[in-house]
Amino acid sequence: MIDSVRAAEFAEVMRPRVAELLEARTSVVALCFIERLPLWREAEPAAPTEMRPEVFNNLRRSGNVFSKVWAASYQLFLGGDNKPPAGPNFSGDPNKREKYKESNRAFWGGWNSVAGQLEAATQPRSGWLCIHSFLVLTPEHLQVFYAPSAQATEYEVGEGAQAGWQIPRSRLSWIRKHHKKEGCFEFGFDDGSWCTLYLPAHEEAMPQIPGILAAGAPTP
Repeated sequence: MIDSVRAAEFAEVMRPRVAELLEARTSVVALCFIERLPLWREAEPAAPTEMRPEVFNNLRRSGNVFSKVWAASYQLFLGGDNKPPAGPNFSGDPNKREKYKESNRAFWGGWNSVAGQLEAATQPRSGWLCIHSFLVLTPEHLQVFYAPSAQATEYEVGEGAQAGWQIPRSRLSWIRKHHKKEGCFEFGFDDGSWCTLYLPAHEEAMPQIPGILAAGAPTP
């Protein structure tokens, strides 16, 4: 797991890279590193393979033979850090929405819902050791960006950046702090779906977003 200090460092590394990929004069309201959800009673759903974006498959390992062999072995035998989570499927049954609201469930919406698309975007596929995902909010859009890890460790950001999934910001209906898990935020959309993301270095970025609902506030 990437802790809050390192996550904040990752975000600072990405800030100028994101600025280069955005349209000219587009400001960044918030930029956060996305980490896999910490273990809790509700596991993170595993996105279908075909919905998980492929990124940075053109990267080539360099350096000495040992580092190349180690990185390749880690990827081959352990799946690297790009494996999907082991959680359940994403539920989009409209008959369950009210029940999910009442029980403060972390996810609701099918994989084709906006929340499902966002969740899938945070589970990229790659032949590289590890891909880091970042949530970026601008005045006009909510977007996901990616950066590769360093060649031999997930605890450093490698070179490069890539833009991924995005939607108009107008489709983001609400954001709420999770009622139990520090650093977790629920994102709700205009199609009624919602998902939960773990943003370990949220202290600086999230206060820049107006209207975030308090933990325990009713799900809209």
